[in-house]
Amino acid sequence: MKWACGMISVPQRLHLAELTAASIRKAGFQLDLVRVDQHQDAFANFFLTLHEVYLREPKVDAYAMFEDDIVICRGVREYIEKSNAFAPRRYLNLFAFRRNEGHERGWTEGALCGAKPPADPTLQAGEGALALVWSNEGIRVLLSSRPMHDHSHHLFLSKCCQDGAVVNAMNLAGYREYVHTPSLVQHTGDETCIPKSGKPPDWRWGEYGLAKSFPGEDFDALSLL
Repeated sequence: MKWACGMISVPQRLHLAELTAASIRKAGFQLDLVRVDQHQDAFANFFLTLHEVYLREPKVDAYAMFEDDIVICRGVREYIEKSNAFAPRRYLNLFAFRRNEGHERGWTEGALCGAKPPADPTLQAGEGALALVWSNEGIRVLLSSRPMHDHSHHLFLSKCCQDGAVVNAMNLAGYREYVHTPSLVQHTGDETCIPKSGKPPDWRWGEYGLAKSFPGEDFDALSLL
């Protein structure tokens, strides 16, 4: 399979971005584009980077988008290719935490968001956008999605919450998010760099932002086959 991959970062986290890029390469991916956001607009940076990665490589088989504060197990790219992860109408979230933990080993549907009527009860929660993967068809569905473009008009969430924007757009297009147990990615960042995120200035992720099932950066994902 041929891949195209991007990563988003911010100036104050370039020290983490370097470590993340090294871990991504050990997992078998090559970063085609790293975009450093000067405007503290995480959603715009994510969507712009995704567009450029696709437009520069429109015919590859798969696309991955990473944030700048993760580590990832070795051999993940090859494991994805060999584990039949790319069934029709699904995309992959490589980070499993909170409601997406505790499943049997392998790929399973991500948790539901728990929306109450009149909201659609089949919509998924989309827990995190640290490391997302799409097929070629899936990325074209996402980039042309009306809900993704509408997200930039949201009064409170327009500069963040790309995980919710993605899962909403993909679900409404008939796609499901799939997560993996154990988590193939771990979160290394401890503070948000997004202004007006609703969190106080001294707020930290702590253990709340960690995947408890992550087996370690040196774990070989191919051993799961």
